[in-house]
Amino acid sequence: MSSLRRIATLLAISATAIGLTAGGASAAPTKVAWTKCFSGFGPFQCGTVQVPLDYDQPNGATISLALVRLPASDPAHRIGSLFLNPGGPGGSGVDFALFAGPFLYNDSVRAHFDLVGFDPRGIGRSTALRCFGTQKQWGPIFTPFAFPSTSAEEAQWMNGELYLDSSCAQRGGKIADHMSTATWRETWTNSARSWVTNN
Repeated sequence: MSSLRRIATLLAISATAIGLTAGGASAAPTKVAWTKCFSGFGPFQCGTVQVPLDYDQPNGATISLALVRLPASDPAHRIGSLFLNPGGPGGSGVDFALFAGPFLYNDSVRAHFDLVGFDPRGIGRSTALRCFGTQKQWGPIFTPFAFPSTSAEEAQWMNGELYLDSSCAQRGGKIADHMSTATWRETWTNSARSWVTNN
């Protein structure tokens, strides 16, 4: 079996598995209006989609998710899309696609697949979690050490974490309660497939 067929088979199996495990109410499919962007990095296209803030209320409030796509270099033989996710917490899939996407795969994969990155909810160019009004307010969460090794450093570390938690609770808004891995799964199972299958 050729490597491209193996990739296509794995993608089909993954899509089937995702479809079998999807839960909750589905949001309406979203068509992305792709526009040229970041031309200095390559032939990228950007878009934004609206998804439910809370998937238990699919017709309620929505938030925006930022997307970037590097189209397959041989559109006539395009197989599908590969989603790029740098992990995290807090990693920007848009930045990852821009800076790493063109170099991650060989020419054959690039010819047959779009590469799509998106900023998860609360991150980067998507509807963001904002815990502070100014950069100066960030100060207490930064310590001069990478990890506490004394009781005094541990106390400073904990105070910074409590300050961050309090600031996010005060300023973060409703999105702070909808940024979990489970919510990301709902975004994927209910929305993300339509971004590529309907475009």
